[in-house]
Amino acid sequence: MARIVKCGLIQAKNAAPTDAAMDEIKRLNIEKHLGFIEQAANQGVQILCMQEVFTTPYFCAEQQTRWYEAVERIPDGPTVKADAGHRQTTRHGHRRADLRRRNDRRVLQHGGGD
Repeated sequence: MARIVKCGLIQAKNAAPTDAAMDEIKRLNIEKHLGFIEQAANQGVQILCMQEVFTTPYFCAEQQTRWYEAVERIPDGPTVKADAGHRQTTRHGHRRADLRRRNDRRVLQHGGGD
């Protein structure tokens, strides 16, 4: 029997004005991505990849020190802690999507397994 793994990719633009407070920028971007994660879970996605800087606009090519505020420790940062136990019920009812941090990637697992 063939084993099929359904994968997904999220590439999204910033959800907040770049002059907003850093906490607000992160909150709005995380909320936006949680909606996409829920859609992926409902479509049976098992591995979900997100862009490398998804909580803020892509600032890596800039020299503005303002973006230093966005830096978080891995795995102890607030974004990782906030989504480490994030669970959603899919349209199938009995399946859950579990978002966990793995080697600086997020993996969407059905059934809440490790």
